[in-house]
Amino acid sequence: MKTTTLRVAVAGETHCGGRSNNEDAIIIEPELGLCAVLDGMGGAEAGEVAAQLASETLIAFVRTHSSSKRYTRRELLEFGIDEAAAAVYRAGQERPECSGMGTTIVAALIAEPTSIVIGHAGDSRAYLWRDGHLRLLTRDHTVVQELLDACGLPPKASQWIKHILTRNLGYKHGVQAEMLEMPLQAGDRLLLCSDGLTGCVPVEEIQRVLGPGHEPKDTARALIERALNSGNATDNISAVVLDAQLVELREHLGRP
Repeated sequence: MKTTTLRVAVAGETHCGGRSNNEDAIIIEPELGLCAVLDGMGGAEAGEVAAQLASETLIAFVRTHSSSKRYTRRELLEFGIDEAAAAVYRAGQERPECSGMGTTIVAALIAEPTSIVIGHAGDSRAYLWRDGHLRLLTRDHTVVQELLDACGLPPKASQWIKHILTRNLGYKHGVQAEMLEMPLQAGDRLLLCSDGLTGCVPVEEIQRVLGPGHEPKDTARALIERALNSGNATDNISAVVLDAQLVELREHLGRP
């Protein structure tokens, strides 16, 4: 009798898109079960500093505490994001050239082979492709989204305020990340991306590209190419793709 297990493969890419520098950052740390997309903001190169600092802080927090029983996997990601927010805020206070900098984040942490935790703040998104259907897992933390939820908003009016965030890492000493824990199934594909991708590629196209048949690296590259070829790529573009697959345990453990 063959024994199988669920294995999650992950890959991602980031591109400067229509800008001269890239203020996005991606995290892919397979040994920690951690991946993320961050979209920095701020004058000069402060957005790049914010995204990189938040990335380094989150990785360090998860690495330090991942083997401890002090935190659940959900708490590990949530408190790690909060620690990253505090680091960005402190740097913005201490370095005049970085004053007001911040970054969005959407991050995923494997909780066990069959479940995953997602945390986010800002308008970077997570999507789930399952059984041929695409579902948005996150809710944008923007003024536009709050107004839409409250009373609806004319499309033309939303263009004026669409980039105003209600949550980000760096605005305050901490951040209330929105958290989600969900089971994984064989065949699931998870996409983490910045708004540079979703602003250029329609949801229907994202659904088609995420379909099975290509490795995560090729899928991430194809999504970025779609954005670059759209004619609307004025922002940095980042995509991280996770692919849940059933494999024989001998293969998963690297045995002959």
